[in-house]
Order: sequence, then C-alpha cells, then structure tokens
Amino acid sequence: MFDYKTATEEEILLQAIGLLGNTVGSISDFTFSDKPAAQSRGEVGLAIERFFGIPQNNRQEADFPSAGIELKIVPVEKSANRYKVKERTSLTQINFKRLVDEDWKGAQLRKKLRVLFVFFEHRDGVPKSSFPIKGTHLWFPTPEEEALIGSDWLAIQNSARLGRAHELSEADGIIMGAATKGGSGQMVEQAVSAAPLAKSRAFALKPAFLKRIFDVHIAGAAEGTWVTAGRELPRVVEERLGRFVGMRLSEAARALTLQLGQGKGSAGHFIRLALGAQTSRSPIEELERAGMTVKTVRVTPEGRPYEATSFPHFLQKELAAEVWEESTLLYQLEGGIVFVPLVGVTRDTPREACVIGRPTVWKPDAGVLEKIRREWETFQASVRTDEMESSPKESETSLIHVRPHATTGQPLDKTVSGRRVKKHSFWLNKSYVQQVIGKPVLSP
Repeated sequence: MFDYKTATEEEILLQAIGLLGNTVGSISDFTFSDKPAAQSRGEVGLAIERFFGIPQNNRQEADFPSAGIELKIVPVEKSANRYKVKERTSLTQINFKRLVDEDWKGAQLRKKLRVLFVFFEHRDGVPKSSFPIKGTHLWFPTPEEEALIGSDWLAIQNSARLGRAHELSEADGIIMGAATKGGSGQMVEQAVSAAPLAKSRAFALKPAFLKRIFDVHIAGAAEGTWVTAGRELPRVVEERLGRFVGMRLSEAARALTLQLGQGKGSAGHFIRLALGAQTSRSPIEELERAGMTVKTVRVTPEGRPYEATSFPHFLQKELAAEVWEESTLLYQLEGGIVFVPLVGVTRDTPREACVIGRPTVWKPDAGVLEKIRREWETFQASVRTDEMESSPKESETSLIHVRPHATTGQPLDKTVSGRRVKKHSFWLNKSYVQQVIGKPVLSP
C-alpha cells in the first residue's frame, strides 16, 4: 500500500507510472465542479493529490515528507502543434524578514528544489475530468540551473535587504521570479522597518523554464543550454542583428541570401531568421528559453509607431474568469519583448525600403506592470458586463487598449452572454512603444 508520508523516491516514481495514459478524472474519485477551469484552477491538482493519497492542507513540509519531494501540477496547452505552459509554478512563500538573514547554501528555498512534475493538457470546451495527463518528471536542478536559480534568489534577497521588495516584478529573474501570491491586494512588511509595505510574493519557476522541462523530458527535445538566456540576451540580439542596423530590409535579405516575401509578415519572418530561427515559423531557441517574443515595429524617422503592437487574441469568457496574477497577458509580458524598429518615411513606404533600426530588449518593471494591471482590470470589467464595445480607446489609456485582432472575417468569439463577436486582442499603445524604443538608431 502506497503511503505518501513514508514513500521513497523509487516508490513515488512507481506510483506515478499509474498516471500515464489516463485523464485526470480517471485516476481518483475526486468530483469536479462545473465551473470553467480558469475559475477552479486547483481542482486538477486536488485530483492528482488524491491519487497519491495526499490530503488537502497547507503544510510547510514536502508533499512526500520522507523523500523530501514536492508535487507540482503543470497545465500545458497545444497551439499550432506545439505545447506551451499556461502558468508559473510557485515553490514556496517568501518571508522577506527571514530571507535577508539567509545565505544560499542554507536557504529555505533549496529544500523545495526536488519536484515531481505532473503535466496535464488543458483543452478549451472540454470537462476538466477529460484533461489528459501528458507525463511526469522528477526534477532537481542541474549545476547550471542551480547557479541561475541562486542568481535569481540573490537578486530578490538584495531587493529585500535594501528595503525595495515593493519594487519586485514578475518579469525579474532568468528562470525564477518573485510572483505575487494571495491576491494583488495582500501586502506584507519588509525587513527594513521604514520601507513601504510590499506585495505578498512566492518564489516561482517561470513558464518558459517549465516549458523547457516539458519539451526535454516529456516531448523528447534536445537538452540545450541556458547560458544565452536572460541577462546575456541583449548581447545575443546585438550580435545577430547589429550588422543589419542602418540597412534597408532588401539589402539585409540579400546579405543572408534570403528571398524577402511579399506578405504583411515578411519583415517579421526575416528578422526571426536573422535572429537564429531555422524557418520563419520555428522558435528562436535562446528567446524561447527566456520566454521572450520578437515584435517588428514600423516607425517614422522620429520613432513614432504607425501601428500599436498586438498580442495574441483572447477569448472573452476566459478573460472574464482570470485573475491578474495568473492572467495570460501577464505571462506574455513578463518574458519581455525584443522590439525591432523598421523605419519608413511614410506609412506606405514599401517594406523592402524600410531601414532596420537598433533593436531594444524590453522587460516591464513593477511600476509598468502595476499600471497595466489597472487598465487590464478595466477591460476585464467591460468583458464581464458584456460591454466591450464601450471600453476605453487607445487615446483614453496610458499603456494598453483592446480592439479586434482583425477587421475582416466572420465572428470567432462569444461574449459572456453568448453574442457572437470578432476575436479581440490586447495592444501596447503607440505612445508607450515609442517611449520604449526611443528615436531609432540607424548606425551599426
């Protein structure tokens, strides 16, 4: 009989084999609610805990105490024949007062770095009980990963020691960050008595890192390295794009012996290839590991974008059910963006005649994310009341706005009341993107 309290590592892994090939509803007698997955995120985890015999509680000890192993449940989602991780994974709550007195060798966090990951696939419109379990992996950090986690831990500790924990951001860190915990309104005292209250946070592994674990150990991808991720990324971007700065797009394409396409996305396809993608649609390895995306921005010679910068479309019912700390937009923002300006004298300047400007690697700080959160909540409220049409326009917000992702085509989404509408997206405002990239630098 399996006993989670006394189970050894070998016994835990043998028990985990029973998850493979099953759905989350077939592994235990857990009863799922009819609420959407976004409103009942913990139910899948409770079902898997029940499979292992782990009761629902808030213990500080490991989920498998004798083995010192934590159990973490990770949702993945399939898009364009590739999987992405839907959310970060919290490791342990941060106690800022205790953190400042720790050293890395004896840090409480290190006791949480032996994890049995259980990956399941989230599927839209499917009952939670039918979500398939994709695989399991017992993870503990490699020397390279531990060095990066230690570096991220030290950066968070330094902020706490300086009384600047209130300035921490989900976007900080390479593979681990300080994620808000307990809701955006929950505040805690810092170690420095005179410092303002800080948001309650937890050490959390980033979605991009979790995706790499899934890709390597579940999907069978090559191991790769994290050396060029995170803080070295600006150097990588400069090395690969720097030589094209000041060149027309057509000239840069000839330099790489590439044929520049005629479609709207041809400039973006070229930039992706120049940054190291094997094809115009394949991932850029270093950027994907860092959770970073690339956006080409057509701008005036002064740096004013001709268009706002879009994110992938959202579904209104999903947005209505989200909380900011676990929202899709926050995950899309926290990895950061490489902005590549393409300078054209007019909006109608042919793409091949646009000049490549120096790229900007951007990650939002805590202040920016807080402003975006407030505007995001305004749009979420409009979705919940089925009033998206009357939500603020770009001219009425500071950083983000919402509008249809395309102006043509049939409605592809439904409002919370069931009306059929076009899919919408969040967009970064032109004025804010201009602040980020500044006046384009056109010299190598």
